[in-house]
Amino acid sequence: MLVKASDMPTMNGRLNVTGVAADQKTVITVDTTGVNDVSTTNLQFVNGTQDKSILFNYYNETGQSSFTGNVSWGTINGNIGAILAPQATITLASTAFKGNIIAKNFINTYMGEQPGNYPDVPVPTGDKPITQPQLISVPDVDFGSHKLGIQNSIIGDWQGNFALEGQKGQAININVAVTQPFTDVNGRIADQLNLQLLQSNYQSGNLVTTSQEMNSSSAKINYWIWQDNGQGNLLVDWQYNKEHNQNIFYAMQMSNLQTVKNTGSYTAKMRWTLTDSP
Repeated sequence: MLVKASDMPTMNGRLNVTGVAADQKTVITVDTTGVNDVSTTNLQFVNGTQDKSILFNYYNETGQSSFTGNVSWGTINGNIGAILAPQATITLASTAFKGNIIAKNFINTYMGEQPGNYPDVPVPTGDKPITQPQLISVPDVDFGSHKLGIQNSIIGDWQGNFALEGQKGQAININVAVTQPFTDVNGRIADQLNLQLLQSNYQSGNLVTTSQEMNSSSAKINYWIWQDNGQGNLLVDWQYNKEHNQNIFYAMQMSNLQTVKNTGSYTAKMRWTLTDSP
């Protein structure tokens, strides 16, 4: 359950939490985006939430980071399981507390008797590490050979492996750009050759092919990691999609071949980068 800090009841407010069973664990994340101080003075719990396993997690949702401000906590009735704010300062203000507090700093201004022990509520020991996507290997593209003035465009064959790793279920964006135009061994540049990245898509039931120019800007490849081990082999997946007429696969096309006047072996250089990782 996510609640904005501005929506939390303040002085003498009431917080309704319904449908919490005796053995149910409930987490209420208080979004502290844009605030430094959160107060729940004289907060009243109703609807039978006393002594239930309720965890209040103070967290900056926009920045995806721990809250570093101040929490002034005070209730009139009802005990909760825990307050989680590992980088914040928690002040227990004018109230007894029955539960667990995880904070960077703890200040107790309540001088009365505390109501005793309370069973621990499982709380996170830290964020689960997320595997940053990274390219393991990228392919070459072999356009083969052709006679001058015969063909004007040709689709290349992927060579090598196109592998990456990341988190299962993660959507990966890969940019590919030309860093050096087609040049032969004598340094002659075929600067009018065009490169396009072709995307073929069967998701609508029919084949739809679109192209992205690569001469003046980078082209984007979208890939979704589905393997349990977080490994992805794009060329294998694309070949499967192509053979089974489903989903998306990519190809590289070179055009304007008729602008090439000199025979020879031409090569170009490309740069592959992930937009989801540093």
